[in-house]
Amino acid sequence: LTVGIFLMATSTKLVSLVVTYPIQLVRNKIQSDNTGFFETIKLVLTNHGVFGLYQGLTVAILRQVPPNGAMFMLYEHFLRFFNSYIH
Repeated sequence: LTVGIFLMATSTKLVSLVVTYPIQLVRNKIQSDNTGFFETIKLVLTNHGVFGLYQGLTVAILRQVPPNGAMFMLYEHFLRFFNSYIH
């Protein structure tokens, strides 16, 4: 059960990260370069292709996915622990 909770939490975080990462990358490039949204996307696509929108994704996965799984696993354990004392 613990492994299942961990896998569910990490898989949902992984999917959300893969879906939203290009937007976060463009946002960070806009903030650092002071360019527009579409200009930044065009620049990334012309210089690096579609995979350029996912530069640094591996580091983001390693930084965010395991702690998210651990957090939900601990949350479920504490929830069950305190519910056993309430009932």
